[in-house]
Amino acid sequence: MQTQAQQFAAVYAADLAARMLRTMKLVRLAANAIMVIAMTVSYAHQAHYLQGLGAHVYAAWSIPGALDCLTFICVKVLSTMAIVLPARRTAGAMLMFPVVVSGAINFIAPGVLVVKLVFVAAVLLIPAAEIVASRIKPDFAAMDAMERAVSPVAVDEAERERRSAVARKGAETRRRNAARRPRRGKPTSAPVSPGMVPVDAPSAEAIATIAQ
Repeated sequence: MQTQAQQFAAVYAADLAARMLRTMKLVRLAANAIMVIAMTVSYAHQAHYLQGLGAHVYAAWSIPGALDCLTFICVKVLSTMAIVLPARRTAGAMLMFPVVVSGAINFIAPGVLVVKLVFVAAVLLIPAAEIVASRIKPDFAAMDAMERAVSPVAVDEAERERRSAVARKGAETRRRNAARRPRRGKPTSAPVSPGMVPVDAPSAEAIATIAQ
């Protein structure tokens, strides 16, 4: 019989995989939301600043957009687990370029220091969220150990001792019953073929002596 702790562990481990997948999906959605918010805020801020410096309207609004697209590409490559490791490493290194450029533009744009730092922090939120999201992976060893701990095969020590005692008692009973069974008598003479004298039959001399 399982204890309360074992029953709780069994219920907890029953949907462990589903809860792990749900957590990973929620973290990925939150990371994407952070990326979209940071890009939107930073994009408008940078476009207005570049346009105020005299840049062409198309350039002022396209350059920040290109930086955001590169950021999006790098983030998607990093978030896809099936992509080869060299591609992921390249995406991680290239992600620093749009982040640094966007952060620099946000910092040198006019405004008080607090506003500058807030816009820089908005850009830094993108790689920070991606680093956290990419580190979430299931610990298969821990999941396997938990499943084995609450598996019906894992019988506690008392149950094993009880089963061993029952087995020993049954074996002893069978030995006693076998010892009490009567043994079959040994035949007085060995079987012989027709026309042959039995091995233990009396000889002719013994018969003549008995007749006298």
